[in-house]
Amino acid sequence: MDVWRAIRPERAALVEALAMLPDRAWGGPSWCAGRTVKDTVAHMISTSTLTPPTFFAKLIGSGFSFGRMTTAADPADRLEATDTSWTHGDRPTVRGPILDLVLAMTGRRQVIGGLAGDGVRTLRSRP
Repeated sequence: MDVWRAIRPERAALVEALAMLPDRAWGGPSWCAGRTVKDTVAHMISTSTLTPPTFFAKLIGSGFSFGRMTTAADPADRLEATDTSWTHGDRPTVRGPILDLVLAMTGRRQVIGGLAGDGVRTLRSRP
């Protein structure tokens, strides 16, 4: 699969959505704690310069834990996607769509309300 072929339309959709933002929205809060919309967009597009060696060096440095690499989720949690065949960890269980799980793993608290399972209370209690 040509990854860039899949990425191009996603980037085009992002550019289109961002073009509709009024100027005042750029300085407003985003779903990333302590970051403005402008900060978050800068972070998102900075990954276009992240090389595979840099990514894997960070992944190795986190003990091969994407959760630790990006913070938030505890590797002991059992994450279960409800819209695809994917699970990770052993306990307590947090269930939801894969996108919401990824957002929760990276600290986006806004999606926690849509997740289910015994681990949600623990997830809510984390900073």
